[in-house]
Amino acid sequence: MQSSFGSPHTMHISELIVWVLPPIAMYLTNAKITFSMMILKHDGTPIATRVECVTTTLRMMLGLMLRRKIPDDYAMVFVFPEPKSDSIHALFMRFPIDVIFLDKDKRVIETARLNPWTGYKHVKNVSYVVEMNAGTSDRYGLVAGAELTFDIAATHINDHV
Repeated sequence: MQSSFGSPHTMHISELIVWVLPPIAMYLTNAKITFSMMILKHDGTPIATRVECVTTTLRMMLGLMLRRKIPDDYAMVFVFPEPKSDSIHALFMRFPIDVIFLDKDKRVIETARLNPWTGYKHVKNVSYVVEMNAGTSDRYGLVAGAELTFDIAATHINDHV
């Protein structure tokens, strides 16, 4: 492949992002997904009844990229083995999302609304990140300190890569 940034044998990172990641994301987003868990508010109110858990770096990087839309009762949960600083972007997104950052006790640290191609958020001490349709945080009153309930088991994890 002739690179527009240099020699014919090298590929610039921006070209990798534009030409390589979207096809991978498209493949992954067409995969069959099994939903077997729910996210509830501490009082038992269901927030998401279709939850997709991801644990690998590649799946987290791809997130909801290139999906046309998600159902209102859908959530993607990123599960980190240890609390960490985490950044979420909205590159290649087609719709706005709410991002909910949770600590190890599944307590909301912070929420953010990210718009396609423009959003970026960085938060410290994160154990879980939940991506949902924009407006979900407001609809359910998910603010700093709110507690969520969900059970992560090996059978819930949907890592194809």
